[in-house]
Amino acid sequence: MSTSLALDSVGPVPRASALVALLWTGFLLVCLFYAVLAADYFISFAAGREGLWLRLLAWSVGDEYALGAGSVHRAQHAAYSAGLPFMLMHTTLAAISMALGPFQFMNGLRQRRPALHRAMGKIYLLAELVSMSGGMMYLAITGLDGVYTGAPFALGLWGLNAMVLVSGWLAYRAIRRGEVAQHRAWLAYNFGLLLTAPGLRILWALYGLALPGWTQAETNLAITTFLLPLCAMVGLWCLSIGRWPAPTASVPLPPRGLPGVARALGGVCLLLVADQFLLRWSGATGLLGSHASAEAIAHEAAAIANWRGLFVVYVAALAAVLWLGPSLWENPQRLRNRLGGYLGCSALAALCGMAIGTVLGTGAAGGLSMPSYWWGLSLLWGVCLLLAGLASRRACWALVQQWTVLGHGIALSPLVWLLAAPALRASLGLSPQDAWLTGAIAGFALMFILAHAVNVAGLARAAPRAVLR
Repeated sequence: MSTSLALDSVGPVPRASALVALLWTGFLLVCLFYAVLAADYFISFAAGREGLWLRLLAWSVGDEYALGAGSVHRAQHAAYSAGLPFMLMHTTLAAISMALGPFQFMNGLRQRRPALHRAMGKIYLLAELVSMSGGMMYLAITGLDGVYTGAPFALGLWGLNAMVLVSGWLAYRAIRRGEVAQHRAWLAYNFGLLLTAPGLRILWALYGLALPGWTQAETNLAITTFLLPLCAMVGLWCLSIGRWPAPTASVPLPPRGLPGVARALGGVCLLLVADQFLLRWSGATGLLGSHASAEAIAHEAAAIANWRGLFVVYVAALAAVLWLGPSLWENPQRLRNRLGGYLGCSALAALCGMAIGTVLGTGAAGGLSMPSYWWGLSLLWGVCLLLAGLASRRACWALVQQWTVLGHGIALSPLVWLLAAPALRASLGLSPQDAWLTGAIAGFALMFILAHAVNVAGLARAAPRAVLR
């Protein structure tokens, strides 16, 4: 379940369990079904009728949520009409990549039909290139304010398109160099980025069912705060489904100086998080200024004052995590001896994070996005911890290292949005709330992709020229 799993163990690939096979079959069917929905959407739009997706969403959640005020269907009708050729290019070509993607992770197909695997991979990357180009042209002619829910979502889409193209290029370059492990790792991340499209729509439906009264626009911004790392983790799961590395797999040393850099970033992150909490406690705006209205600041100050012990425990647990984490990457012995303490502190911080999101609630800055951000961050962090713990029980220390690196990236994500929000306000003229939302999206995405890049660099040191079997 990590990029380290791209290295084949000695001996045959183990058979997947019945549960894993069932999960994989369900995932494959979801991808194929969504490919049909994606291809149909703008073909139906051009014909002046509601497509399969709109009818499905209206049936499951209700006409008002799917088609009424605040819905994509109503808010984007004019923009979609103006950019229809680009959106047709974007969705129909993305549908091809979505349909082909799952087959590229099938061990049997890759081993028995390597020529077919390579041909499908070329079609996948070419369709993706054209699709993302169409998406970026649509974003360019529409402008930040014309995109659904405004600048935060628009900037997130720009970043997503760019990361898809970059990760696709890195996957292609790696295989041209014979770096099979790195190729698989970047392709898994790339496919995970594509999964943001079906992931967003599934979460639209789930949020609509769970939170009646909220519009699709409000849930859209809440979901996008954590959508990208969620889908990237699913992509990494695709890479490793049913496969584990050998327990004796070597643990690559991190790049020289990386643990020190990580500790320094952790110190700045901790300072900014503590500053926001402690000064909000007194009703002040903090070192980086306000990202909210006076009412939201007052609401946050009251929540922190009423639950001050919770915030103190969170900051203390986060401090332990940010200090211990970098030391785990340096050798397997430290992984064995210190992992329990690290996982315990991380679990405590994640649980406190979920509680903080609940306490702050929708009255805080960002409305529904504030608790959604904290819940998403904590749940994904918890998944990283769980996978690291499971890998340690199998003595897969290389895999433990990969998931602790990814978990550490998630723990550091507040650093980016706390610094990015005032910078975005100054450079792009965003409103305080739009700057906070954009920063939260960027923080999650940037730290996760940097952590993944560290893992891929580890693969390069462990197996610069893996052999495809």
